[in-house]
Amino acid sequence: MTIDDSLHLQATDALSSYWQMACEFFPRLHKYSAPQLGFHLRGTAAGMAYLNEHRIALNLVLLKENTVAVLNDVVGHEVAHLCAYYVYGSRIKPHGAEWKHVMGLFGLPARARHSFDVSNTQRRKVWRHAYACNCTGKVFWLGAQRHSRIAKGHVYKCLKCHTSLHSMNQKTNEALPQRSIRSA
Repeated sequence: MTIDDSLHLQATDALSSYWQMACEFFPRLHKYSAPQLGFHLRGTAAGMAYLNEHRIALNLVLLKENTVAVLNDVVGHEVAHLCAYYVYGSRIKPHGAEWKHVMGLFGLPARARHSFDVSNTQRRKVWRHAYACNCTGKVFWLGAQRHSRIAKGHVYKCLKCHTSLHSMNQKTNEALPQRSIRSA
């Protein structure tokens, strides 16, 4: 997916506006140019501030679907992360009091999460592996980490019948419920 010139210009203007506002509130930020802006972010995150790289990335799918909200709220949210980092240092919480203070100066609500529809975004596929115990009809869908541990000799047991789980040689990437197991 590519970004058209008009949307790129709008995003750059929003970033410049928030950075200029930040420099007015915190004069020490004048020594930094406006952060770089990228549109490569995938998944369900709307934006990301890369503190050590002085750049911000936006999710192009969410930007196109929620242009006004992303430009007004998400860009300000990410600039607030950079400001809090440069003004208060690296030992602050990502959405702590310092970040909330900057958000307040920007006139934005200090929300850590967005509420955009993410059904059109690209998400990582999570593979689940089928395991069974001696209980009738019980299937346990284990993630890659537990599957790998079992392959290395770790044993997981059913909490009901206390027998070791064994592979059914099936896997899927669909969302599945978890069953109760314990590490032996």
